Formats: sequence, C-alpha cells, structure tokens
Amino acid sequence: MSLFFYVDLATRFLEKGEHTVTLSALGFAITTAVTIAEILKGQDVVKIERIKTSLTTATDQNTQKPKIDIILRKSDNFNTVIEKKKTLAAENKAIREALNAVREKVQERIGKKST
Repeated sequence: MSLFFYVDLATRFLEKGEHTVTLSALGFAITTAVTIAEILKGQDVVKIERIKTSLTTATDQNTQKPKIDIILRKSDNFNTVIEKKKTLAAENKAIREALNAVREKVQERIGKKST
C-alpha cells in the first residue's frame, strides 16, 4: 500500500474524533512508520507525543525484532489545516473540471476543422 494511504488513514481517524493515533511497526517497517509520522508532523496535523522502542520475539522464530510505537496527538492547528486541505482539494477539482471542459472544446473544434 502507498505511504499516503496510511497518512490519509491516520488523518481520517483524527477527523472522526480520535485525539491520538498510534503507529506501530516491526523490523524494516519502522522506517515507514517514522516517515508517516514525519509527514503528518510536517503538515502540522499532529504532534509526536511519545516514541517507544523495544525488541519483541517473533512467534514463529526464536529471533528478536525491533519494534516501534509512535503516539501522535492532534496538533492545535488540526482543524485549520484540515479545512485548508479541503478547500485546496475543492479548488483543484474545479480547476481540473475546467481544464477538461476546455480540452473537450478544443478537441471538438479540431474534429470539425478536419472534416
């Protein structure tokens, strides 16, 4: 799955009323969890409340794997940031629709000239 799938998922959890989201990862997935947390933090959607690291024993093996839990809390600017994102998304949609309408008209004119 895409990295931004998880970014959007965490954002949706927070939009629905959760105050914190915990990202948990094992082994090589730790870098993905850290990246997701940094993206959300960079967008001012969350503050990193706590990072907990540990080693856990895999049930199918006798090896230990690193584990991380990143607790993210809604930022003070969360609602403002989300509203700005929604406004930008609506504006982008309107621009795309306008461009598609212009593109269709141009194609119609080109089609009429060639016949």
